[in-house]
Amino acid sequence: MDPLENLLLNERRERIEAKLAQLSSKFREVLRLHYLERASYRVISKRLGISVNSVGSLIVRGRRSLRELLRRGADSAEMRMLDAADLKPDCTK
Repeated sequence: MDPLENLLLNERRERIEAKLAQLSSKFREVLRLHYLERASYRVISKRLGISVNSVGSLIVRGRRSLRELLRRGADSAEMRMLDAADLKPDCTK
């Protein structure tokens, strides 16, 4: 990746992180653990003291909320980054 692409990617990540900060703490925490720390549903469940099913629901609802925040003022590249995250396999083991 060339330096310009790297800079643009970092700027987009910063904007997404700023939107993440606007989410409720329950959504923010599960999304951070799953996507940034790459924690499995089971690990998140144990850390937060909630069921694995609740983790899945919070991830889906949190991602939906984040997507809505991004749509309000985001460029299409940010939306593609979020959509690409949807394509990653779930870490359920």
